[in-house]
Amino acid sequence: MQTKEQLQLVVHDLFKQLKVIIRYTQKYDSLHYNIWKKGLTPSEVVAVVEAATSAAVKDTGVEARLILCTLRHFSEEQSLETVNW
Repeated sequence: MQTKEQLQLVVHDLFKQLKVIIRYTQKYDSLHYNIWKKGLTPSEVVAVVEAATSAAVKDTGVEARLILCTLRHFSEEQSLETVNW
């Protein structure tokens, strides 16, 4: 998930699968994985995923919320960046 198009595709596919079995989900996302290679900024990743999530909610009826998270192997600096995003 290194481009806007890939992020949109993953969110859309997730909701397509979720629609079959559940009505509410919380999606956790660690932004550091999305910005390493293709140069997306954290703001771009959040905007793309949030917009794709909103569209998927409308399309599928599955309610969802986005939660940004950090991972234990990230540095304190990286974790605090996530808090600020």
